[in-house]
Amino acid sequence: MPQSTRAEATSNNAIPSKGGSIDTVYAQIKTMMYNQELAPGQKLIYQDLSRRLKISTTPILQALNRLENAKLVRYEKNKGFFVAEITEIEARELYQAREALEVYLIPLVIEKLTPEDIGSIKRTFRPKKDALTSGYRRRLMVVDANFHLTIAKLSGNHVILDLLETVMERIYIKYKSEYISEARIANVLRRHHEILNALSMKNTDKAIQLTRDHIRSGMNYMIESLNSRLFASL
Repeated sequence: MPQSTRAEATSNNAIPSKGGSIDTVYAQIKTMMYNQELAPGQKLIYQDLSRRLKISTTPILQALNRLENAKLVRYEKNKGFFVAEITEIEARELYQAREALEVYLIPLVIEKLTPEDIGSIKRTFRPKKDALTSGYRRRLMVVDANFHLTIAKLSGNHVILDLLETVMERIYIKYKSEYISEARIANVLRRHHEILNALSMKNTDKAIQLTRDHIRSGMNYMIESLNSRLFASL
């Protein structure tokens, strides 16, 4: 797409277009990416998205520009838009941001935590016992994100929650769920139970340490899996 067309699409970002507002189209495409109906690295065909969402290509282009600004898609000259793939450097930086935000919130969460809140957190990690298909692995990634975001929401700090949601989106949308092993799934669910138990006992130090270890384990797993795929392609 010529640069002038992309600039024009961006300038009209907030204007509702035929078939739906830009906000709606942006959210719909992002949901498709979250579910990996549009997978990391996949080329985004305007006409295909237009057909699937039953709207014209104009709001599609505008939404893709917004997604590019959010670093969820990338644009290549003379090739078009692609779902962005996470890199080792980006993964490390995003997980470091996660650790800083989540660890900071734990004392605030424990100060306000009620038995009802514990019940809300428990309900976030009860995935259906489906076969370990790619779709199941994808749902487990969403379970992990919901677990951490539910805890963060209990802090009452909406600014940090918004920042954490942005970080989570970039991690989970840009990483292929097929890279997740059964052992990793079991490890994540076990660590969730440990964190929840520490929160239930209002043990701030233990909850912080468990959360820090869990996030760093996730970072190391992601980086190792990215590197193993890179070496395998050489």
